[in-house]
Amino acid sequence: MPIKNRILTITVLIIFLMVSLFSYNFIIENIHHSCTGEECSTCIQLEAVIKNILNFKFIVIMPFIMVILCLFTQLYIIAGTSFSVKKTLISLKVELWN
Repeated sequence: MPIKNRILTITVLIIFLMVSLFSYNFIIENIHHSCTGEECSTCIQLEAVIKNILNFKFIVIMPFIMVILCLFTQLYIIAGTSFSVKKTLISLKVELWN
């Protein structure tokens, strides 16, 4: 895997984890706030954070998906490119003469 792809993958993973952790932290800190009424800004932000977390419905199965992806990546590295490259006449550079 090229270094650019690894850096991009790690960056996306760190951003995903930070958004999740900060969302949970915000909920924990502000769940028992003193509500000012119907237009409470904290309540509106809490609803937005909860929607954000609920959009990550796959977060429960994410570790299993990551393990499967890691296994397939290791198999791909061990086997080389034989899983994705098919032997064709063009890839073998065969000339067809009529």
